[in-house]
Amino acid sequence: MTTDPALQEEQIKGAIMVILVADYPVALTEDEIEREVGERRFLIVDALRRLDSEGLIHRSDRFVFATRAAYHAGKLEYA
Repeated sequence: MTTDPALQEEQIKGAIMVILVADYPVALTEDEIEREVGERRFLIVDALRRLDSEGLIHRSDRFVFATRAAYHAGKLEYA
């Protein structure tokens, strides 16, 4: 990952969304996401908080899953 904090955050958010869309509709724990992405916990927690505020994920306790809209948008292929 990059050393630019803004770019690093976008990369982490993107990595999380790739995982969640691939596993949709399965809910994953924050720990599972942390292991998959391979970044420090505080970066994952911050990225999840931002994805939640952007309406791209749902959270239930420590479980996380992509919204239907995020899933379908992630599956679109642009010409």
